Amino acid sequence: MNTKPSTYPDPPPHQLADWMHQQFINRAAPSHMSSNGPWPDSNLAHVLSHSSQTPIDLTFSRHEVKQGRVGAAIDRLMDLTDTPSACARNLSRMRLAFTGYERYQLEIAQIPEIAHYFQAITAHWPYWMHFLSPQADNIATLLNLTFKPLSVKVDGGRVNSHILLTEPAILNFQNMTRATINLHNCMGAPQHITATMGSQLRHALCLLLA
Repeated sequence: MNTKPSTYPDPPPHQLADWMHQQFINRAAPSHMSSNGPWPDSNLAHVLSHSSQTPIDLTFSRHEVKQGRVGAAIDRLMDLTDTPSACARNLSRMRLAFTGYERYQLEIAQIPEIAHYFQAITAHWPYWMHFLSPQADNIATLLNLTFKPLSVKVDGGRVNSHILLTEPAILNFQNMTRATINLHNCMGAPQHITATMGSQLRHALCLLLA
């Protein structure tokens, strides 16, 4: 998918994106929390543009998906949330990838077995928002694996997803939001990390849902 250049006007607001953004910027961090530790001192936009912050592909094979066993995948993902250093080092750097589906003429999120596999992992490890790069293509994948995609269209620099907003899927999305905030509290992430992440995710979601 293409992404929208940062010079384009802001996309129109969307209720789901705005709800998520409010949760991030209103994060109730524990009063004893300090900004010391492995977390970057600058804002997230600067961190993401730094040359050392190379993207990391988080890859799952078709064999893993077909087996439907998520234990090994969850063990791998737990390494990312074990320590503040791991959380800070992998902040907004991941790209979701599924191999072995190249012959399909569909977005990966439109393949039911992938969506089921992703949702089974998410039931145990819901921290995708923290680790995925907040680019439109990555967030489109997250969105379409969480909700049922009715259509996904690319129009120049815009990526539009039409999704079915069912109540269970909305609850899953809300749980992912709250889990990310809880992760930040547990790992001592400074408030500006949470707030800036919320702004970047909101922008991507509004772009996709416009």
